[in-house]
This record gives sequence, C-alpha cells and structure tokens, in this order.
Amino acid sequence: MTKTKSCHCCQGTGTELDSVAIGRELRNMRTSRQVTLLEVARHMKFTPAYISDLERGKRNWNEELVRKFKKAVGA
Repeated sequence: MTKTKSCHCCQGTGTELDSVAIGRELRNMRTSRQVTLLEVARHMKFTPAYISDLERGKRNWNEELVRKFKKAVGA
C-alpha cells in the first residue's frame, strides 16, 4: 500500500499519508469482498458519505482509520 508522498506541511517529517492511493486500494478491498459502504460505515460508526469521501481521497486517512476500515471489511 502506498502510504507516503512528499509534503511541505508535514511538520518536518518529509512524508504524509497519500489519502488518494490509500482510499483507492481500500475501496478495491471492500468491493472485492462484496462489503457495502453502508456496512463499513455502520461498523466504523461514521456516515456512508464520510466513508465515501475517505475512499475518494477527499478526507485524510490516519493509521487508526485504516485499521478500523480493514476490520470492517474482514481483512
């Protein structure tokens, strides 16, 4: 999974999570396991719109969200 890219706003670490790449990969994981957006949202206690925004890279991922998402889809 591609996790990092160059960043000038990273507080000196030089990297940040690549939300678009992570979202694309996790969406593929979800759809290949035939888990709906609604099922993931309910499991993670978020709205389907929020999960959709994450998958499309419109919101930023963090390690905790990735872990919860993978648990929700049974990975």
